[in-house]
Amino acid sequence: MVNKNGEKIAYTNSYDALVNMYEKGNKICEFDIREAADGILICAHGDEKLLANGMELTCEATSEEFLNEKSFGEFQTMTVKMLADFMREHKDLLVITDVKGNNIDVCRAIAKAFPDLVKQFVIQIYHKEEYEPVAKCGFPYIILTVYNATEEERNLWKLADFAQENELVGYTFPVNYYDINNYKQVLAMNRIGIPIMFHTINDYETMDAYLNYRFIAAIYTDQVEFR
Repeated sequence: MVNKNGEKIAYTNSYDALVNMYEKGNKICEFDIREAADGILICAHGDEKLLANGMELTCEATSEEFLNEKSFGEFQTMTVKMLADFMREHKDLLVITDVKGNNIDVCRAIAKAFPDLVKQFVIQIYHKEEYEPVAKCGFPYIILTVYNATEEERNLWKLADFAQENELVGYTFPVNYYDINNYKQVLAMNRIGIPIMFHTINDYETMDAYLNYRFIAAIYTDQVEFR
């Protein structure tokens, strides 16, 4: 998002960002999801103390308090229900989840509240053991993202084996976890056999360098004008 001063702001998880992203022609986006103190699912990226970036609310805040505040002082905050309503109106939109909290419980809550949207949500899991319970919720599209994984879990050969045994959309790797100039790591990535994505890349030169590898299918970026 661009604020009133012309500065680019990331991690707003706001309704404004959703509309802006879609109007720019993007049909796939990622939103951070967590529970407010009253159990309502909201779109917010915070930490152990703060409920959301760009806000002063603590994690003890309710969803009502959250909605009464603006992200970074000017952007409309959003619940997952608001996101779901937008998804129903825009059937071509896919939303990748990045859950801050108990991923399985949140995924179950999403599936229960919005069963008609399970094919529009692409669920990110963080550990292999999350795959089965999330799949049982009815979500057909699952990504394993490894930014919370242990070093052992990030082993590329083990990830290749897991990909052969389970139906995944792909893997998402942070740019600083693997070296695409390392021959052995590139060989192992080729062995995985499913799409690989990297995050977060916000410049064309780096993006081109990654996408030149045939096994890298996509890039996560904060720049909604990247086409």
